[in-house]
Amino acid sequence: MNCDPDPDLDQGPDLEKVTFDFWTKNISIHGKEVYIKSLIHRTETFVKNLRWRAFFFLNPELVQPDKETFGFNSTRPPPFIPELKDFKNELAELIQNIKFKKTYNSFQAHLNRDIKSINNEKRLFIPADKTNNFYKIKPQDYEKLLSKSIQQEYSKSDTRTTDEITRIDKHIASTLSLADRINVTAKREAFITLKDHKENFKNKPTCRLINPCKPEIGKISKQILERINKDVREKTQSNQRRKTKDVITWFDNIKDKKEKSFIIFDICDFYPSISEKLLDEALDFASTHSNFTAEERFIIKHTKKTTLYNNNTPWSKKKTNFDVTMGSYDGAETCELVGLFLLSQLNKLNIDVGLYRDDGLAVCKKAQTPKQIKEIKQTICKIFKNN
Repeated sequence: MNCDPDPDLDQGPDLEKVTFDFWTKNISIHGKEVYIKSLIHRTETFVKNLRWRAFFFLNPELVQPDKETFGFNSTRPPPFIPELKDFKNELAELIQNIKFKKTYNSFQAHLNRDIKSINNEKRLFIPADKTNNFYKIKPQDYEKLLSKSIQQEYSKSDTRTTDEITRIDKHIASTLSLADRINVTAKREAFITLKDHKENFKNKPTCRLINPCKPEIGKISKQILERINKDVREKTQSNQRRKTKDVITWFDNIKDKKEKSFIIFDICDFYPSISEKLLDEALDFASTHSNFTAEERFIIKHTKKTTLYNNNTPWSKKKTNFDVTMGSYDGAETCELVGLFLLSQLNKLNIDVGLYRDDGLAVCKKAQTPKQIKEIKQTICKIFKNN
């Protein structure tokens, strides 16, 4: 999803590139209080899990092996286990007796200086989409980019829409006996990343809109789709790759490359371009290769009914609230399913087509003339356009 900046948006110092000297996921050493709080929290989680494990070990008749929880943990407190009392007391004593000492590390000192500099900066730090770069931008300019990208695809919604989505979420959770394990979807504000790998970025910056507000029902849909996609890949022998290494291996195994013609293509805005109609067609296609119930199909489709929040205001996709969002629990698996459906159509062109996420590589079985290659390209574009 692209967003064009306002014509009056100053592209000078308001968009300043920042490159850090280290990996931005490095963690600085926090103070004593922060460490103790984190340690206590982790210890409580460990003891809780241990008590549940001990409870079922001591009471094997209460184990429910057939219950599918889809990875959702129980929110109920575990029962008291007398056998663990001494262990828990000794563990608490161990935490109380932890001692700290002051140390100096040049790397940590560097991290702390950068953190202090970031905290003192009045501008925002916005990450790039596919590079390690960051950009400083004024808050008002960031809001313009964010607002424009939202308004391109979304319109303001109301609480009735979100309440209806939540109601169906609860119904699904109750049907699967998971109502006590699944939380209500949290409201999280949308944000953008900058596509600095695109041409003419400095003069016309584009961005990717990210919606972190994702229903936990998506975790269930993810596992259903993983099973379906696996069945379809195995039965159709489609050349869909899930890892970079697999793509390289496939390409290396192509014989007589000099005698073949190659066509590279990219599916623009793959996630937001998936419509409800396209997903229905992909599911119909998958149903001929994999068994899944009507209830599972309903769950897959319902997870695409999401709400985007900006300044605590709900937004929904224009004309429909169907939306395959970046970062959703089952977004990647949904794209894989649609990709398999598209591959089934491309394979009819008598070419070997490989798809990795939204990037494709077509290998013609023999050298083609420029005119023939152009015709194949046009056919590929037509297939994508018709879907």
